[in-house]
Amino acid sequence: MRVAVIGAGIAGLTAAFRLRLAGAEPVVFEAQARAGGVIGTERIEGFLVEFGSTTIQTANPVLDTLIRDAGLDMDLLPASKTARKRYIVRGGKPVAAPGSPADLVTSPLFSARARRRALREPLIPRSRPTEEESVADFARRRFGPEALDYGMDPFVAGVYGGDPKRLAIRHAFPRIWRMEQESGSIVRALLRGRKDKKNRMAGGMFSFRKGLGQLPEALSDALGDRLRLSAPVRRIERQGARWIVSGDRLLAGHAQTTWSEPFDAVVYAAPLHALASIALPEGPSLEPLSRVVYAPLAVTAMGFRREHVGHPLDGFGMLVPSVERSIRILGTLFTSSIFPGRSSASSMFQSDIARAPAEHVLLTTMIGGMRNPALASLPEKEAYDLVLGDLRRLLNISGEPVFRWHTAWERAVPQYDIGYGDTLDAIDRLEAAWSGWFMAGNYRMGVSIGDAAKSGEEAARRCLL
Repeated sequence: MRVAVIGAGIAGLTAAFRLRLAGAEPVVFEAQARAGGVIGTERIEGFLVEFGSTTIQTANPVLDTLIRDAGLDMDLLPASKTARKRYIVRGGKPVAAPGSPADLVTSPLFSARARRRALREPLIPRSRPTEEESVADFARRRFGPEALDYGMDPFVAGVYGGDPKRLAIRHAFPRIWRMEQESGSIVRALLRGRKDKKNRMAGGMFSFRKGLGQLPEALSDALGDRLRLSAPVRRIERQGARWIVSGDRLLAGHAQTTWSEPFDAVVYAAPLHALASIALPEGPSLEPLSRVVYAPLAVTAMGFRREHVGHPLDGFGMLVPSVERSIRILGTLFTSSIFPGRSSASSMFQSDIARAPAEHVLLTTMIGGMRNPALASLPEKEAYDLVLGDLRRLLNISGEPVFRWHTAWERAVPQYDIGYGDTLDAIDRLEAAWSGWFMAGNYRMGVSIGDAAKSGEEAARRCLL
């Protein structure tokens, strides 16, 4: 069975990897010159920078098995225990966020009035299951306005780069929505929750010794010459029961040759907006898919000498609520604190996992998103100045950065806005109308690495039925 997999992000690579293990013959076509999508890692001047995600935040059985089958289980690197601590900016200063429902009672992040309001959450009636509610309305209804401003709003910025007034709670955060529907209360559901002790990855944050880029690299290596880079797909046609996929092979960004190959099935794992650049067969309307908005994001990494940063950096990072209008960054990860390996000339192991050279720290900052989309396209010099200005105020930084790195994503994260059910229904109709056509990606089951991998695995499973 020959399967064309379009897109070599984590969803496409997972689908192709599973198809190959099952005995099928996948061929992956990726328009860019490298695989991995927004996942990528590079070590520069002793600093390890991530192109997008820094950690695997929440594991699932699919991701756990994928990591093991890809031969990476011995390279797993758990985050420091101190990384469980999060900071939220309030009044222009990072304030430790509550780590549990019990911490809400004494948390300095919220006023006494807000804490009293949050304690009433178990008494708030659940919403109707058919109701379409925004993340902002959900948070305000259940916990009050301050919990939205200094709780859900910065959290949304960190996950989606999104606007809580536009995102749909049932699609953007389905687990939280189900907590209310099943338990009638978020606090009650959290108190009843139990961690899965059998899954050693459950509830933790992980990366790999050489960064998250190890995962797409391992999957790419397993696929070998079945992965074709710089090979954008231009046309997909039906000829009887077969699919004809055509496109270009690029060299130095210029089209060199045109190719056309027959396949038994197609797994589309590229971004939804890329569908517009491909000539497709007649079928159901793609208009609901074209409406999906992608948040633009820019990532700026800066390295400093440790003595030049006054903040203890004793946590995962800090997020900035939109109500803190004088600060323009979305948030900053304390990258070298999350994985605090020590660089040492006498220890190859420690040097291998260190995110920054000895006596230095690495901070990774996001700007743009739906809050300030224009900031994502700033020239590098302006982006550096903006980020450094905010970091100086928030983290008490006195010296100049010794390292700088910047990248931008014009369309980084799909937004699961109100009405996103129409998008999912349109995908289902397309798959039903086109036999042998399957879709996977961070627009299907969630935007996390684990969710994208799960969608790729599910597409491969259905393809093999």
